[in-house]
Amino acid sequence: MSDSQGSSIILHYEGVAYFTEEEFEELLKESSILSKVFRDEVTIKRGRLLLPYMKIKNELGDGFPDALFAAISKKDVYELPMEENIAVISESWEEFAKQASAEEKVYIFECCFIQNPVTMGMVKYGASDEVTIDCVKKLAQAVDSLNPLLVRELFSQGSKRKV
Repeated sequence: MSDSQGSSIILHYEGVAYFTEEEFEELLKESSILSKVFRDEVTIKRGRLLLPYMKIKNELGDGFPDALFAAISKKDVYELPMEENIAVISESWEEFAKQASAEEKVYIFECCFIQNPVTMGMVKYGASDEVTIDCVKKLAQAVDSLNPLLVRELFSQGSKRKV
């Protein structure tokens, strides 16, 4: 297991499962042959255990039993209640901002900053516009110290000319 110190920052959670310590210990007992792999791959972020199960499945193929995969996928971050989902994601953006502020790099993000939270809020959870906008604002606050720039580029249909 690794804690958030020195580990990569996850900003896109597709194929990542969330566990409490107790749930993860139970998973390790139930998955004896894969428990070492799970221990090596899990990341601890603010007391949350995050397991990139899709990455593991892609690496192990048939070595990852279907029943175990199905059970773990029920714990996917995107299956969490909305408040918990927002907490996990906004904390990752805060962590990213801390790391990025110490670097001389330019980061370009496509859908993970606005589109994913809007889709999750409105489509998956049926949240109101206000709740969804508040979620995006929370993410914006997390990276505000980086002075982000939102670039919007539209093209007319059938043309490469900017509109």
